[in-house]
Amino acid sequence: MRRINWIVVGFALASAATVPAAAQDSADAVRVELTRSSEPCFLECGLVHGGIYVSAYEGDEIIVETRPRGISVSERSRERRDEDSPGGSGLRRIAVTTSSLTVEEKDNRVSVGGTPWAKGIDIHIQVPVRTSLGLSCVNDGDIHVEGVSGDVELQNVNGGITAVEVSGSVIANTTNGDVTVDLRAADEGKPMSFVTFNGELDIRLPGEVKMTMKMEVGRGEAYSDFDIAVSDRKPKMIEENTRDTDGTYRVRLEEAFFGDVNGGGPEFYFRTFNGDIYIRKGI
Repeated sequence: MRRINWIVVGFALASAATVPAAAQDSADAVRVELTRSSEPCFLECGLVHGGIYVSAYEGDEIIVETRPRGISVSERSRERRDEDSPGGSGLRRIAVTTSSLTVEEKDNRVSVGGTPWAKGIDIHIQVPVRTSLGLSCVNDGDIHVEGVSGDVELQNVNGGITAVEVSGSVIANTTNGDVTVDLRAADEGKPMSFVTFNGELDIRLPGEVKMTMKMEVGRGEAYSDFDIAVSDRKPKMIEENTRDTDGTYRVRLEEAFFGDVNGGGPEFYFRTFNGDIYIRKGI
């Protein structure tokens, strides 16, 4: 197992970073060799504060680059208040952002993670085209993926998700944000999921894709240019039995639309509560 730790420290007026000399690519980037560079790999990355940008390139290494954020409007406003305060005459606050990141590689599986208490930071990761992904963010950041081929699973809480020019299979779920996916080629037989609670779904799929759509729309509308054969599948009865804890027993019917595209296939799940759904036919 190869493991690289490094710390990125940013200042309002200056920035510096320390990276092991053998791995140093630039002041805030490292290159990670794969155990088997000719084979597909898997990358996982999770951040509590920040965003993740992953792009494919014609190489056989993982390149991880941190991009500290600039001073926000609220921070500048706080600086002015500090300067105007009775005890702050002549003093300026130094905006320091510190992030400790770790990269591990074993058997073509690469893990990138940061300290959960660190301030917001954006990570840009370049990967070989044949890379599967497991990415997650919680606060103050979006997830953007471009050009990879593999199984892509993207999870966000307070931020959007974008995946363009990808092929394989996609699971993209967020709570607050839009989900935009451009899938150029779909793995046959694999189910997919596109979910947001507050936001829009804008999904482009190959024109020949075979799928059985399961769609749930709350306060919004759904649109598509696919030819959809409405399924006669009956709503599923969902049983919720909590008699052992609070004495409650509840039965409800799922509120979902089912339709077959190109004769049907694996289930593709589309769901939003506050927002519209757009399912577009690609090339």
